Amino acid sequence: MTDGVGLRGVVIRDAVAVDLDAVADLERRSFPIPWKREYFASEVGAPFRFNRVARNATGRLLGYVFCAHAGGEIHVHKIATEPAFRRLGLARKLMEEVFAFGGRIGADEVYLEVRESNAAARSFYAGLGFRQVGRRGQYYGDGEDALVLARSPEPGSIRLDSAVPEKTHSARAVRNGPPEVAMPSLTEELKRELAGANEEFSNLLSNHLAHEKRLAELASKSFLSQDEEAEEKRLKKQKLALKDRMEEIAREYRARVGSSH
Repeated sequence: MTDGVGLRGVVIRDAVAVDLDAVADLERRSFPIPWKREYFASEVGAPFRFNRVARNATGRLLGYVFCAHAGGEIHVHKIATEPAFRRLGLARKLMEEVFAFGGRIGADEVYLEVRESNAAARSFYAGLGFRQVGRRGQYYGDGEDALVLARSPEPGSIRLDSAVPEKTHSARAVRNGPPEVAMPSLTEELKRELAGANEEFSNLLSNHLAHEKRLAELASKSFLSQDEEAEEKRLKKQKLALKDRMEEIAREYRARVGSSH
């Protein structure tokens, strides 16, 4: 990547363990309620993740993006760039890496959360083709709501939320993305342990399994009605939200009891 004088010599590659200290430092300087280093550590090398860092010719970390993907969707958990390198196109380059990855795995949608008050970020994502598809009340630790933004990986590709023509039945698109997965970062042992120790996790797990069962039923059909397609879209988004919260609880639990899991 050589476009832009300030970005000459910048290399974007997969995040690895040696990047964690620099990533955690940039995170602390970028967000009022930052992720802990151990949260990033649990993501590096985990299955069904797409984590990239940008470093310049001297090895300085300039930015990162951390994502999870499952069920044809990519969730951008984190993205940040060094203050001195903002407005030079680096954040766009990192997001382009995500979009290109989405195209390679056949993802239907990329989505993320952004603070409602963060006008600059909302404008940036709008410029990339994201649009608001939902809201998560009191999502952040300080009580602020998050806006849920979504975008197709490639311009012109079919969105999960594309309108279905009235009074028609649409053939199901061939799915080239990864298979549905049951929270790859959560082992069965850890899920059982958390379900017994945390009532919220137990309820989330039950709901997640119910969503998986119904989605499997819908996936087995050759054709879906308009109502069934709308139900599938709704269940997918709810299932990912359930998974995100379960993994958040698991990360907090691991941080308390250590890395034995």
